[in-house]
Amino acid sequence: MASSFFDTSALVKYYHVETGTPEVIRLIEEPQARHVISRLTIVEVSSAFAIKVRTGELTTSTFHHVRQRFLSDVAQGRFRAMPLRQRPLSAFPSGPSRGPRTGNPLTLYRTPS
Repeated sequence: MASSFFDTSALVKYYHVETGTPEVIRLIEEPQARHVISRLTIVEVSSAFAIKVRTGELTTSTFHHVRQRFLSDVAQGRFRAMPLRQRPLSAFPSGPSRGPRTGNPLTLYRTPS
């Protein structure tokens, strides 16, 4: 079973269509995959959505919808939020793997299946 550590920029792509979204969807929806995020990522994702409202990329209504969807996914265990004092990357001895070459690189840490 593969495990992936997702940073904020990767998670935002799952909830808002932009460059790299198809690859993120494929990774997140991979059967039996486990996904790790930092607890700080929970705050950062909400902030990233708020920035998209200020720049006109999202409406306020869409902001509330995608934010609630993200928080629901976290609450239901789709993403395992790790405390900041832990070192989530230590679980990934192979180091980072680069995602698709899209101009907005997506760095993921994955363990082998």
